[in-house]
Amino acid sequence: MRDVSRLAALMEEHTMQVYLDLVRTVLDEGTFKPSRTGIDTISYFSRTIRSIWRKGIRS
Repeated sequence: MRDVSRLAALMEEHTMQVYLDLVRTVLDEGTFKPSRTGIDTISYFSRTIRSIWRKGIRS
């Protein structure tokens, strides 16, 4: 059971790193899109991640 717990922890760390890498890419290379409503966005075309966030994002 210890091996399963360790594997789950490694997968969670990897998933978070993939997410953080994507956020960094969007911030570094994305295009700022102003909006008339005041809710501006930064877009980056054609990058996705697929994951299951069972516990949510913890800070």
